[in-house]
Amino acid sequence: MTIQRPDLLRWLASCGATAVLMLLLGLGLTHVLDLYARPRPEPVPLWEGAPAVRDVRVLLASGAERIRLRADREVPVRDGQDRPLGSFSAAEWSIVQFDPTGGLRCGDELWDAGAVTLTAQAGHWVWVSIERSGQWSVGIACPGRLTVEPDGTGQRLRVTNALDLETYTACVVAGEVWPDFHREAYRVQAIAARTFAWYQMLRRASSPYDVTSTEAAQVYQGLRFDATGRAATLATRATRGVVCTYLAGDTPAVFPTYYSAACGGVTQSANVFGEAAPLPVLGGGVPCDYCSIAPGETYRWGAVSMPLADVEQRLCAREPDLERLRPLAAVEAATRDEAGRLLRIRLTATAGQTYEMDAERFRLALGARVVRSAFCDIQMDTGVVTFANGRGFGHGVGLCQWGMEGQARTGKRAGDILRYYYPGTILRRLY
Repeated sequence: MTIQRPDLLRWLASCGATAVLMLLLGLGLTHVLDLYARPRPEPVPLWEGAPAVRDVRVLLASGAERIRLRADREVPVRDGQDRPLGSFSAAEWSIVQFDPTGGLRCGDELWDAGAVTLTAQAGHWVWVSIERSGQWSVGIACPGRLTVEPDGTGQRLRVTNALDLETYTACVVAGEVWPDFHREAYRVQAIAARTFAWYQMLRRASSPYDVTSTEAAQVYQGLRFDATGRAATLATRATRGVVCTYLAGDTPAVFPTYYSAACGGVTQSANVFGEAAPLPVLGGGVPCDYCSIAPGETYRWGAVSMPLADVEQRLCAREPDLERLRPLAAVEAATRDEAGRLLRIRLTATAGQTYEMDAERFRLALGARVVRSAFCDIQMDTGVVTFANGRGFGHGVGLCQWGMEGQARTGKRAGDILRYYYPGTILRRLY
């Protein structure tokens, strides 16, 4: 028998106590109640004019000298023109690198091709590890299609993983949430992650990849097989295909669902990224006391002090053009938004010239975990820069992750939380 969710409670009431008890024992009380508790965000089927959804392409590495692969069973290998090159399977790591004679060498085998693709069967994966500065990264389990190809420099590799949007979403949720977050917070994250990916897929269709695997886009660490991974998969299934949209005139449009760990009390506009925000969806100014539950130095942090010489070094390492300002004499706030978050930073050289830069660029140059947000004060004292009274963690645009957890703990549903942080958003179903 198939029972529509809106009628579930009425149907249970009509069954009688004995029948209900047998049902709960057979299916499990948690499972039955979860069916009814799933978010109903007024989704609709794939709407007219919305493009078909393809696999999302995740950049795992660019400029890599070597990578390592491992597979639990044979994986077909094909070249860039989709011609078969054989198969790959290895219980131990096999190193892939350029071969002097041309092509790619994987262990003892030569793949005579400029690019190769390994496609794992459904339910399986290829383990990948990247060499960076002489150190191998922790291996991640990549489902779907793995492509290894030259990155354009001649002797370095680009590695991308193409996989279906739902599997990708579950992987991102597992990497982005805190493990003990509320079930509804997991669902909020799933919708936001899926929307962000789809927006990038539309925007970057002609590029070699859609998203990176780092915090610069969304954290992707392949498949997770622990409790967090299972919870992320359940949240993804419960929200399957649902994305955030807004109305551009009369036409539904998707937008980049930015999010950060904690806004510190109020969100800021996406204009901070140098793009026109589709207002009011990403207009900022959303008050948020919910993230005050965040632990440690996530909600409030500081003071953090740094010698001015270190500030110079970090800025110039990230932006070499700033060498012309060395040595620096002062770092100070130039402009702030209405809430007091830094928007622009003024650098003054000892020679007298000044330069203003975006506060987010400045913060990321110094270290995203050193200066945790631009929502802080800057103080100068005898060659030392101090960042004090820090609020929040991250850029503060869009969804506040600890805020969504705080709201979920009060009983708020996923749709309500998303509409709170992205005012005017309309949830729709892609498929």
